[in-house]
Amino acid sequence: MPEETTTLETTTLETTTLETASLEYGDLYLKFIDEEQSIAALEGYEGSIDVIGIIVDIDNTNPENPIVLPLAGWHVNTRGIITEELKAFSLIPANPRRVWA
Repeated sequence: MPEETTTLETTTLETTTLETASLEYGDLYLKFIDEEQSIAALEGYEGSIDVIGIIVDIDNTNPENPIVLPLAGWHVNTRGIITEELKAFSLIPANPRRVWA
């Protein structure tokens, strides 16, 4: 009885390695001069944006006549990719008024 032979075909797969830049991701507290500057800086941003606007302090020394004191700047929080452009507007508040849940 003749011996049975099996021939196997071999296929070589080409692989390509994609190098991706390491992206920094996180939350930023941003302070702009005004709303217009924030719109320009955040144009095309693909993360989450929380517009706070003008932050105010309230002086309740006299509860019957509280004094509203607006703080300088237009404030926005972001969550997503941290770019060098956004880092220029970033600050670290001592007591954040609003944070991501």
